Amino acid sequence: VTETKRAEEALRESEAVLRSFFDSPGAMRGFVVQIDGRIVHVSCNAAAAEMYGVDRESIAGKSLTDAGASAEVVRIWDGFYEQSRRTGKPVSGEYARRDAEGRERWLLASASYLGTGHSGNPRFAYTVVDLTERQRAERDRERLAAQLARERELLHTVLETTPVGINLVRGSDLTYEWINSAYQNIAFGKEMLGHTLQEAWPEIYPELVDLYRRVLETGEPHQAVDQQFQIRRSPSGSLEPRYFTWTLVRARLPGEQGWGVLNTAIETTERVRAEQRLRDSQKLES
Repeated sequence: VTETKRAEEALRESEAVLRSFFDSPGAMRGFVVQIDGRIVHVSCNAAAAEMYGVDRESIAGKSLTDAGASAEVVRIWDGFYEQSRRTGKPVSGEYARRDAEGRERWLLASASYLGTGHSGNPRFAYTVVDLTERQRAERDRERLAAQLARERELLHTVLETTPVGINLVRGSDLTYEWINSAYQNIAFGKEMLGHTLQEAWPEIYPELVDLYRRVLETGEPHQAVDQQFQIRRSPSGSLEPRYFTWTLVRARLPGEQGWGVLNTAIETTERVRAEQRLRDSQKLES
């Protein structure tokens, strides 16, 4: 008698654990049976009943169609159940369907063959997890990524076609992180990308480094109009007096790279010389 009671208690405990798992929130679960080739519900938990828009106590005997499934959803589930019956293994897959309120839901389904039992009819258990929010988040991420890619492409086009020379210098070692074509054309014979200011501009480096360091330390922008520099357009070229209107602005670099300096520069040599010639001509005339 004692052994029988222990067995009964163990059985009740097992049933309680199973019922607790079956009714736990977070997943839709249920049991179905195949009768004459038609899948019919035996029972389901509250989450599944909510999806179907029915009382869980009335789900028994209802077909998938009766529970709101479309012909396509019925076809998908028939495939899951048949594959699980044939292989004897659980079968999973994702699909979309509308819930009782007409909302589109993206679901992860799992079907498991349980044998035939006394009736001789194939029985199955199913679990469904709602992936709608995850799917929506993934679509949002994909949309934002595509939008960001378009914006980057547009920005790249603008920066590469503008006549203003633009570059970004890493603050930690004053190395060129990025330059556009207009800036490279200022000294077309020099390699600048990936090189330091000192390597690119040894002829004016002492003057440049002080300005860059000051901007990095203080955060105060630097601006100069028609400033003259003695530069070489190629490493072996001669020094040339050239004029530039240019700015330095501190900028936060991506990730953990810290601060950098954004530099814009427009060469004004021809305008400055033209204005000087005009002034000289006016003096002669007067």
